Formats: sequence, C-alpha cells, structure tokens
Amino acid sequence: MKGLQFDLILSQESASKAKDQNDEVQEAPAALKLVQQDLLEKLNELNIVMSNNIRLEIELTSPDVDLTKLKETLASVSNENSQLATDVEDLLSKRNFEEKELEEK
Repeated sequence: MKGLQFDLILSQESASKAKDQNDEVQEAPAALKLVQQDLLEKLNELNIVMSNNIRLEIELTSPDVDLTKLKETLASVSNENSQLATDVEDLLSKRNFEEKELEEK
C-alpha cells in the first residue's frame, strides 16, 4: 500500500512539474514578442542618435563644410540604418517562423 502511495505522490509531482514547464513554454512567445518590439524601438532610436551624432561631428570638425555634402552623408547613414532595421525585422520574422515550426513538431 505504501508503495502505491509513494508512486502516486511521485506521479503527482511529475505532473505538477510538467504543467509548470508547459506554462513557461506557453508564456515564452509573448515575452519574446515584447523583447522583439523593444529591440525595434531601440534600433529606431539608435538610427536617430547616429544621424545626429554624425551631423554634429561634421559640424564641429569642419565649420566650413558644404551643406549639400552634409545632407548627402546624413541621408546615406540614415538609409543604411533603415536597411539594417529592415534586415533585423526580417531576421526576427524568420526566427518567429522557425520557432512556430519547432513548436508544431
């Protein structure tokens, strides 16, 4: 009888642990999505900061700088940063797709 009780207790503990793990797995995608959104926001902030930094560096080092050249440089850096943000978004989408495929397996 005690052996059966012990087996029942072990089975209950195992079921409880499995449920806890399942709950964690279910909550992970929502947490991951929030992190991804934060990452995209930070990338946009970085884009703005880098553009401003380059503009200020050019102004400080060359007070006689050609404004056309300055605008071209800023546009180029801004385009590169935008492309990087797009690439990050694509990578995150691919990652999400692969995670969903793994969950289905």
